[in-house]
Amino acid sequence: MSLLTEISRMKSMMGLVTESKHYSFINRVTNQIFREIKDKFPQAVEDFRNGNTEGPQINIMDVIGQEGNTLWGQDVTIIHPFLKFWLNTIITISEDTYQAEGANSPEGEDEEGKYKDINFIMLEFTLPVDVNWQRLSIDLKMLLRHELEHLLQDGINRRKGQKVEVDWDLWDKMDSGDATIYDYFTSGFEVDAFLMGFNLKSKKLRIPFRDLFDDFMDTYSIDADVRDKIYQTWMDRAKELDLKLLSEQGSSITSGFQNIIDNALQELQDEAFDMGLGEMDELDEISSVDKIKVKDFVNDEVPVLYVDLYVNSNRRDFDNIIANMEYEVGKYIPNVQIINNIIDTRTFGPGIDW
Repeated sequence: MSLLTEISRMKSMMGLVTESKHYSFINRVTNQIFREIKDKFPQAVEDFRNGNTEGPQINIMDVIGQEGNTLWGQDVTIIHPFLKFWLNTIITISEDTYQAEGANSPEGEDEEGKYKDINFIMLEFTLPVDVNWQRLSIDLKMLLRHELEHLLQDGINRRKGQKVEVDWDLWDKMDSGDATIYDYFTSGFEVDAFLMGFNLKSKKLRIPFRDLFDDFMDTYSIDADVRDKIYQTWMDRAKELDLKLLSEQGSSITSGFQNIIDNALQELQDEAFDMGLGEMDELDEISSVDKIKVKDFVNDEVPVLYVDLYVNSNRRDFDNIIANMEYEVGKYIPNVQIINNIIDTRTFGPGIDW
């Protein structure tokens, strides 16, 4: 292996580790916020029904920093080894509107010039009374990752080696007509933030990145040729960052995994004919599975292969089969983990009718 190749590999690994730490932090924070929203939601809906529509029904303030510290006069509520910022989550209830927006201030200055040293992120949601909780959970994570990227681009949280500069005049330029929506979506600091946010959402939902991109662009009525230029800019930047995106290429990759899984399952089923009475549990496990269908592959820090197990019994323990599949796929993708979803093909039997 050449020195340049090894350096490139090490940079890629460092990037994966760093992003994994961001994901871990975001999951911890948003899970806490999500639980608090769910706890307060019934009362918030009642307030909305009673005509209390002045201001948000739920307002959550968290202070992120080092343990035992205060930040701009507020005690730290969420521990982080080096980040320092206020996180404000605002929920407004509506009858049937869903809207999610984020804002940030890496420079630490509000519209009136106050709090010049304060860094903050605001996550603002309008939620319908019959809110889709999964959608909210995913969007909390996506928005926080997007705004966190902006926080790392400037101010006291600016990451070491940060090269992309923030154009603080871009929004004024758009208002005056000196910049277009194309300029916004291809500006370096926004491209990085959108990539990080959508990449997280894509992997959480196991939806190709391009599909999320197109759905998002549909809300802006952007012409196809402009949309393609924006997408190409994002893909070029993703390549520079060595960002592993979930894409349609997964269809050809998963077909290869499907062949491996099919062959491995067939071998197990063939071996089942020679099993004795002392191996009845193993025999029951193998005979309970009709087929295994590969659904998706995510090549992240820990590679994950998602599969559906089509079963014909009420058995739900398939550890031996999964371990065998991980071993076979692991010959090509080291350290792969297989996450299974069980699909019961029976129309009658224990667990279905009684």
